[in-house]
Amino acid sequence: MRSDSFSGATTRSLLGLAHNLELEGVEDEETWTALAALGCDIVQGYCLSKPLPAGEFAAWLRDRMLDELTAPTS
Repeated sequence: MRSDSFSGATTRSLLGLAHNLELEGVEDEETWTALAALGCDIVQGYCLSKPLPAGEFAAWLRDRMLDELTAPTS
């Protein structure tokens, strides 16, 4: 999607569909950055975490929220 106009157009079209269905998912930081530039404002996928059982997810989410609350501000 970052290398040619056809792939970019396809990605933008699919992003609109995925956004409406809340299905955006990313595997790496570079893709997340590219999607954000296209207007993607929420993601899921391996870039954030591997699939987790519910109990592990609750702990992951709690830790992530604590990290955001204690992150230094610019």
